[in-house]
Amino acid sequence: MKVEPSSKGAISEPVFRAQGLRTRNNLLEHARKQLLSEGTVGFSLRSVAKAAEISISNAQYYFPGRAELLREVMKPVLEGYTSQMDPTATANLSSDAARAVLRALFQQALADALSVEHATLIMHFWSIGVGDPEAAQVLGEAYDVMTSGIAEIIHRAYPGIEKSTTSELAAVLIGMCDGLLVQVALARRTQASTKSIVGSFLACGQSILEQAALKSQPTV
Repeated sequence: MKVEPSSKGAISEPVFRAQGLRTRNNLLEHARKQLLSEGTVGFSLRSVAKAAEISISNAQYYFPGRAELLREVMKPVLEGYTSQMDPTATANLSSDAARAVLRALFQQALADALSVEHATLIMHFWSIGVGDPEAAQVLGEAYDVMTSGIAEIIHRAYPGIEKSTTSELAAVLIGMCDGLLVQVALARRTQASTKSIVGSFLACGQSILEQAALKSQPTV
């Protein structure tokens, strides 16, 4: 296995030979299926390796433990958000463009809430993070990346809001997105009710940011 050099701030990706890549992807696919079908009970690198018919020592070559495996299983879901937070791109966003990115992030949260697979994976991610210190670190890292990324986009969208406040606002918006997922994915609401909740969600998110921007304006 070799590791490609990465730019500052980027996560280096291991580059495997064809057989190694197939083995790695096989482990990831069985891990995803196990989480979706069986939940977090019994989810471990050993159980996934057994399902994939791969020895535990071979599995550990690709994923040292459950936390690393979980991080990679969740990566495609999280990249729906982080792909829109590239520091180089956000540094050059105009106010209008940054607001469009915020709307796109809200829409991504809605898409995940409506996706049975993504909603299930996210909720299992929370569940494992609550009970496992190593998984909790992975969960915390994911939220830290999203919080700082969204805070920067808020700063670009509403330059008058102080940077210390943008982090708080980002945490509030992420909490709203988490709540939306629970309401849409678990509450078994009617289509009309879901549409109403989504409308209120989008309006509240925009209102929170606009009110924060107004409060930041200097008084005459």
